[in-house]
Amino acid sequence: MRALGLVLVAGSIGIAAPATADDDTVILEPSSYWSVDFGEEKCRLARAFGEGEDRHLLFIEQGGPKSSFGFMAIGPAFERFRRPDRIEIQFGGFEPMTDQMPMLGNTEGVGASLIFSNMNFRVRPETEGDAEEERRKAPLPRLDVEAANQIDSISVSYGKRNVVFNTGDLGEAVTVMNECALNFVEAWGLDRAAHETMSRLPRWTNEQAVVRRIKATYPLQALRRGESGIIRLRVTVEEDGSISDCILDKATIAESLDPPACREMRRAEFEPALDKGGNPMRSFYQTNIIYRVS
Repeated sequence: MRALGLVLVAGSIGIAAPATADDDTVILEPSSYWSVDFGEEKCRLARAFGEGEDRHLLFIEQGGPKSSFGFMAIGPAFERFRRPDRIEIQFGGFEPMTDQMPMLGNTEGVGASLIFSNMNFRVRPETEGDAEEERRKAPLPRLDVEAANQIDSISVSYGKRNVVFNTGDLGEAVTVMNECALNFVEAWGLDRAAHETMSRLPRWTNEQAVVRRIKATYPLQALRRGESGIIRLRVTVEEDGSISDCILDKATIAESLDPPACREMRRAEFEPALDKGGNPMRSFYQTNIIYRVS
């Protein structure tokens, strides 16, 4: 059984109230330590910034070991952020992420929310050599601690409007987050030691065809309500490439959004994961399903 808990990660706490650098920039200082929630379905890294009416929240979430994460920024400073295609996010001094459109929502008691589904701390070259080097370093995917060590702020901008969270070094918090996510492997009944040395995760060979069917089955009631949502999907892939189970976790809540994605995943075809000797092994595959009403 997966152990549950909440870990507080040391970090400096600055001025709680936001400072305004100019008319278009809001600078937010932390009002709590980072906390990592070892939940049953997901790991959540959280921190509060500001207090009272100026309180804001940051969340980084994972439903298992991945090199990407879900990200949420919540608070009154985002009330004017109304067009997802104009929102940019930047981690420290790395390049701004311009191709990540968030979902917009509202969190009761806190304010407007921006929800990103598949984030990385930095843009990395998508070359075969780089991918192979990363695989040799850590076959089981993890968040980028090296990048996190270089990040001391997170900026979210909308036109000239800029909201800056002075986070401090993210390295220690992300290291704890990685351990939380890696613990899921054993909780799912899989061999973590074998996954730490594996040579390849499962490969989904008919992804495009199945994804098209999943998108075509958008729940009619949710469509009528104009509801968007992000669903985390995980399947267990057996040694012969077959799927033994399928789990959905709603990363965002939509009242009528109950997609039949697992039914469509019965059509999915996989090449199995390979252990360090190149032999098929039982493993998992994770992805996000994004339902967006334009």
